[in-house]
Amino acid sequence: VPLEGKYAFPTAFCSSADGTLVSGHRDGTVQWRDGRTGEEQRRGDHHVNGIQVVVCDPSGAHVLSGGVDGHIVFWDPATASPRAKVKAHDDGVRHLALGPDGQAYSVGDDGELGQWDVAKGE
Repeated sequence: VPLEGKYAFPTAFCSSADGTLVSGHRDGTVQWRDGRTGEEQRRGDHHVNGIQVVVCDPSGAHVLSGGVDGHIVFWDPATASPRAKVKAHDDGVRHLALGPDGQAYSVGDDGELGQWDVAKGE
């Protein structure tokens, strides 16, 4: 999958069951691409610094990104715009996981665990 141009430095990936590749980048953007051709479909830009982690559910309906800026962005995948953006950890978001119960979990560089409601983005 070619990732060329200004936004070519991906730092995190996930994929949905339909083959969509979602990537987080060092410049703070999240991109949706066709996983077979690499063609960019959409791009969102709502982190101040680089993205450390991106997660999505198999359907692609829930996409979250965590950044060096300590924020989690709950994305609307259809428009590449944020449904919500929350300050999660002072020292950056290191890991994200989606649970089967509509919850998301984050770990910051400080080692703190956070729990989030995916539907509400809080």
